[in-house]
Amino acid sequence: MAKQTTSTPEGKAAADGAGSRPVRQRAAAAGGTRAGGGGGVLTRASANRTSVRTFYDQTIAELKKVTWPTRQETLNLTVAVIAMTLAIAAFLGAIDASLDKLVQVLIG
Repeated sequence: MAKQTTSTPEGKAAADGAGSRPVRQRAAAAGGTRAGGGGGVLTRASANRTSVRTFYDQTIAELKKVTWPTRQETLNLTVAVIAMTLAIAAFLGAIDASLDKLVQVLIG
C-alpha cells in the first residue's frame, strides 16, 4: 500500500507554535486581518504554495519511485484482459440468445 503524503510537513505546525488553530485565529492573535481583507497577512494556503518548478521536480521524483511493469508483464495482462472480455461477451451472448428463444416460445 502506498504511503499517503500531505502538502505540509509534519513538523511545520509544531514549529510555528500554532498547533492546529485555524488561520483566522492565528492571524487575529498576531494582530493581522482576515485573509481577504487586504492586510497583507499570508494565509496557510498562500504560504504553502509551491512553484511550478518545485511541483515538476517533486512529480519526477515520485514517478521515479513507481515500479513500472515490464514489457512481458504488460503483454500478459493485456492478453488476459482481452481473453476475459471475450469470455464474458460469449457468456452474455449465450444467455441473451437463450432468453430470446424462451421469449419467442412464450409469445408464440
